[in-house]
This record gives sequence, structure tokens and C-alpha cells, in this order.
Amino acid sequence: MRVGGRGWLAAAFVASAAMQAGMLLWPASALPVSGLVLPVASGWAAVNLLRAARRDTGRPATVWALGGAAAALWTVALVWFATHQLLHGRPAPHPSPADVPNLLAVVLTVAALLLLVRPPRTVLGRGLMLLDGLLLTTALLGVARLVALPEVPKRPVDAYGDFAIVYPLASVLMLAVALLFIAGDARGTGRALATFCTGLAVSCASGFVAIATSGFSATAQGAGGNAALLLGLLITGAATHRPPPPAQLVAWDPATPLGRMLPYVPVPVIFCCALYARLTTGAFDPLLAGAGCLLVGMVLCRQFLMLRLNSQLTLALTEQRREFAHQARHDPLTGLANRTLLAERLAAAVATAAAGTGPAGCEPALLLVDLDGFKAVNDSLGHAAGDELLVAVAGRLRGCAGPGDTVARLGGDEFAVLLAAVRGPADVAAVAHDVLAQLMVPVAVADGDIPVRATIGGSIADPNDRSDADRLLRDADIALYAAKADGKGRFRLADAGLRASTREQMKLDRELRGAVDRGELEVFYQPIVELHTGLMVGAEALLRWRHPERGLLAPGLFLPAAEAAGMLPDIDRWVLLVACRQAREWRRQAPEFAVSVNISAGHLTGSTLVHDVTSTLAATGLPADALVLELTETALVTDTATAAAVLAEVVALGVSVALDDFGTGYSSLTYLRTLPIHTIKIDGSFVQGLGDGAANDAVVRAILDLAETLGLRQVAEGVETEEQAARLRSLRCRLAQGYHFSRPVPAIELGRLLAASAAPARVPGVARVPV
Repeated sequence: MRVGGRGWLAAAFVASAAMQAGMLLWPASALPVSGLVLPVASGWAAVNLLRAARRDTGRPATVWALGGAAAALWTVALVWFATHQLLHGRPAPHPSPADVPNLLAVVLTVAALLLLVRPPRTVLGRGLMLLDGLLLTTALLGVARLVALPEVPKRPVDAYGDFAIVYPLASVLMLAVALLFIAGDARGTGRALATFCTGLAVSCASGFVAIATSGFSATAQGAGGNAALLLGLLITGAATHRPPPPAQLVAWDPATPLGRMLPYVPVPVIFCCALYARLTTGAFDPLLAGAGCLLVGMVLCRQFLMLRLNSQLTLALTEQRREFAHQARHDPLTGLANRTLLAERLAAAVATAAAGTGPAGCEPALLLVDLDGFKAVNDSLGHAAGDELLVAVAGRLRGCAGPGDTVARLGGDEFAVLLAAVRGPADVAAVAHDVLAQLMVPVAVADGDIPVRATIGGSIADPNDRSDADRLLRDADIALYAAKADGKGRFRLADAGLRASTREQMKLDRELRGAVDRGELEVFYQPIVELHTGLMVGAEALLRWRHPERGLLAPGLFLPAAEAAGMLPDIDRWVLLVACRQAREWRRQAPEFAVSVNISAGHLTGSTLVHDVTSTLAATGLPADALVLELTETALVTDTATAAAVLAEVVALGVSVALDDFGTGYSSLTYLRTLPIHTIKIDGSFVQGLGDGAANDAVVRAILDLAETLGLRQVAEGVETEEQAARLRSLRCRLAQGYHFSRPVPAIELGRLLAASAAPARVPGVARVPV
């Protein structure tokens, strides 16, 4: 069974009490018992302390080593005393050879205790620690003076002689340092060190107990002193027997509860000693009286130093709070105001304008500045260059702001400029264009010059509604996103029309979130036909929203909102499930029928597309070759590498991939080379220009020839007239879709069209393949 630290301490108290009781009941056994028990206890303490010195590191290891060496020297001295007692039948005289290890152990113990008491860094703190040590030493010397008086309690002085006074003085020194450590140990340097120090204190106090019970007699060993020494040795050994030693020591602190009581204990102690000496001897002891006066003076000096120290701590705390308050309201990188401080000053500016205490005819305005392409700077040049750029931008914004304005960094690459008072949109636009002009100058960093572009959104407080400071920030944010939508690198000021359209868009966003659950979203289908036979070989699934108030809405009216809200992947999954389930039914009428489903950029570069396709095909029973995923160049340009990896997995399932709006993007040819594309859909803008000139015909012919060379299927979009269909047939285009054949229709109507379409005999040379 393992015994914990508390168990060893309890055992130490029991052993000490048993030893004292035995020596009191059988006085003749006092010397033999102490001669055998004390060396064993001291040796056990030495072994435990030296083991702890090997386990620990740093200053605690040194403390353990010095304490273990001291305990070993005490063991040598105690063994010598016990041997002399056994050989000669009487205690050893003093001085003796055993005094050498005894006094050397005192030196090592004091050194260990001084290492425990780590002095403060300040001069005042060191002065306080020195005064506390002097207070304790003076009080303990007074106690030693009292018990050492031959008249009190009138015990004889024999062979010890004058040398015997060395041991009480050594005990006073060790006990003072031990108590100083215990009083100044703030939240503990560790249970092991505290227990070790307590054991040393008890061991030191044993000398006083011995004097009080036996005086300086060499023949009368005090049972109480030996029992106290045994208890101290056992506590010292138990300190490191089980608990692991601490990793480090803490600084001495005079503000602990015991430390605050420390200066007030020695004074009553010394005066009690003086009073006791007066009552027992009939005269005042001048040394004790002088010590009392000295203690009063030291206490007053200590209180003065404490007042000075408290004053310094108060000033330091005030400065620290001021620094914390500054950090809480400022950006650590640029030193600009942060979002918290901007909100406070924005509210103050709006309140000032509302109270009419600001400049007449002026209103506060806000500019939100967002750096364009900042992420590319971090990715290509590193975050250090990005930080340099942000600091430079902050300096330029300060130069554009007025004395009463506030420049803030809201986070990342977004800044704000609060204009305390402007007279109208012209003033705001002037500051915004000045900012754009200043930021256009390249910023010099370690890796070279970095060009800077920014987009700015602005807002002005409404003189008729100054109740909400957040509205100014919200309007500026709306204007910023509108400016980005206009092409970035420009400024836009929020106005009534922009606010109204934004409110309408926000309302549409809220309504869209519940549209699927309410059954308002529908999937329409536009047929894809063979131009030479008129046979319907597939259909493209197109989303519609049957809004309860606004009627049937096309995707362009609500999909941008869904994309901004992050809802497109969920909508894609729903459309994919509905379209595949419907196509499975239609394949019973037309075994070669295929359905095309559009996939958004977020869904393509996410982590669920392959799983979604796999689970949908499994749930609906639709063959993989009956599904075509349509992608736009916008979806591909987001992350081409990720898109290529995902599409490779999709194609491995047997699903086809179509590139929509082919010919309108600058990287379309690159995608044909790097991505697993099976079908290209010629954009309707080229188809509708057929017959208007040789150039349009040449473009369509070139796309068709390219697709045939690469072995790709072709679908012409936006066919609206028979003339366009005839021209495509003459160019050997195989598949087409558009209003000329059918508008997008609900599933029921497409089913009728499919049923009414008879499957003619295959025309030679016409491949009927799914789109």
C-alpha cells in the first residue's frame, strides 16, 4: 500500500509523541532511545532529500542537495554522540569532534533556506524582507535570552560551558530564516518545499525546547527536545518521500496573510519575555527592554516602506490599467483604433450631431476601405510583407483623415475612416477619392514594391434620423459590397435607392431560407434534342422559385442571394435528388434519356460532391451514365486544382461532365486540356448571331470542329428560330436546346412531350448519345 505525504506526517507526529511518552515514563531509557532513534530518522531524511535532488532540476534541486547534506552531517554527529554514550556510559562533553559536522550542517541548512527565500527585484522589496528577517531574529534572540538565563528557571550550567550558547544562536538563525520563508511564501512554492521548511523550523525549535526542559546540563537530556528534534527530522524526510518536487520557486511576497501579521507578532513576544523576566527576577532585563524598543522602531520603518511600496504598486497598476484600456481599443499591429473604439466614437459623433452641438450644417460620415487582392500578397510574399503593407496603408489613411477624424482597422484588410463632420456627399467623395489616389502608389516592402487597390463604401448620417449609429456602419457596408459588385477599385456612397434594394434583397434572403421546406422551389426542364431527328435525348434541370407574392422567379433573381448566404450546396443537393428521381421515371419511356444538373462553385470545391452524387444515384436507382453535371467557368476558376481532383472522382463513377457557356471565358481552352470534360455547350450569344455575318458562323464552326477533334459532344444553347436550327444542322452540330424547341417546363409537361415524341428509326450517321 502506498502512503501519501499526509500519512507520513501523521506517522511523524505519532512517533514523536511515542518517543516523548516513553522517555517521560522511563527516564533511564531516554539517552539510549534517542541515541538509536534520532540517527535513523536523520539518515532517512538525508536519503529522501538526496533522491529529490536527483529528480529535480534548477534551484529546488540545490535546496534538496544542501538539505540532504546537512541531514547527513547531523546523522554523523548523532551517531558519534550515540557511540560515545554506549562506550563511556555518559553523554559526550562539549566541545567535541561532533560539533564540527553539527555546525557545518547549520551553515548548509541556512544556505538552503536562503535559496528558498528568493528576494524581490525592487530595493523596497528587499528592504522589507531584510526588516522582516531582523524582526524575527530579534524576537527569537529575546526568547533565547529568556530561557538561557541561569536564574530562570534556575537550572545548573555544567560541562557545556560558554560553548553551549552556539547551538541556541544557530537555532535562532535557522528558525528566523525558515519562518521568513513560511511567512513570505505567497501561494506556495510547492507542498514539498513548504513541508521541508516546516520540518527544519521544528528541528530548530527543538533546541529551545531542550533548554526549557533541561537547561545546559550535559547529564540531563530533555525528553521534549529530543522528541521535537525527532518530529522535525521526520517531517523533513517526509517532504520528498512521495510527492514530486516542484519545478520552480516563487518570489518572496510580504502581502501574504501570514506575512501581513509577521511585523506585529515579535513586539508582543519580546515584551512578554521582558515582563516574565521582571516577574521572576524582580528586575528589568536591559537587553530585552532594548530589543523591544528596537522592534518598535523597525515596525515603524517597515510600515513606512510598505506605504512606499503600496504607492509604487498603485502607480504601476494604474499605468497597467491604462495600457490595457489602450490595447482593448487599438489595433496592436497598426496602432489604429479598433472596432470597439470606432463604435464608441461613431455613437458619440451621431449623438453630437443629434444634440446640435457640432458644426452647423455638418453630419458625421463613415468610409469602409477594403483592400483588393490582399490575400494574394500574404500567399505569395508571406505574412511579414502583408503586415508591412497594412502598416503602410494605415499611415496613408491617417494622412487623408482630418484632425477630428478617426481611422480604424476593423480586422484583416478592412479599414474605416470616421469623418466627424462633412457638409454633404461631395466632401465624402473627395476624401474617398483622395484615399484611392494615395493607395494607388505602390508600397515599398522588403521584397519590392507592392501595388495597392482598394474598394470604398461610404455613408452619411441622415439629418432626419440620427437615432441609430449602427445604421451608418450598416449603410457603409452595403455601399462597400455594391462597389465590389460594380467591379472593385472604386467608391460608392449609400443612397435611398441602394438601401431600398438591399432591404428587398435581405427580405428575399429570409424568405429563401424556408422556400424548400415550404415546397416553393420547383425544378423545370428544358429539352435537349437531336437536330437531325428531332428526338429528345435529354433535358437540363433548371431551378425556379414560385414566390407567393412575386410569382415564378428565374434563378438569376435569387441564386446570387443563395450563394452569398451559403445555401447553394444544399439547393444543389435537392435539385440533384429531384432531377435524378424524375429522370429514372422518364428512362422507362426513353432508355437513352439523360438529365443535366448545374453544380455551383461552392459545391464543386467543397468536400461532399462525390458523396452527394454517389448517394443520390444509389437512392434513385438512376444509372451513372444518365447524369450530366454542368459547370460554368466561374465554378472552375475558383480553385482549378481542387475542381480537377473532384471531377476525376465523379467521372470514375461513370457520370459525364459538361462545360456550360463555352467560348465566353478566357480559359475555356485550358479547361478542355486540364479537366475531364465530355460535352461543351456553345453559348447562346454565338448561336443567336448565326446568319448575321461570316464572323459568327466562323466562331461556331471553329468550336464545333474543335469539339469533334477532341472527341467531345456539342450542344448549341439558345436556339430560338428555325433558321438558327437549320444553320446549325448545316454546320454538323448534333444537339441543341432553346425556345425554338421548348421553353423550360414543369416535369409533368415534359413527360407529355416525351410521351408524344415517337422514337424514329436511327438516321444513318447521327449518333444518339446522352448530353
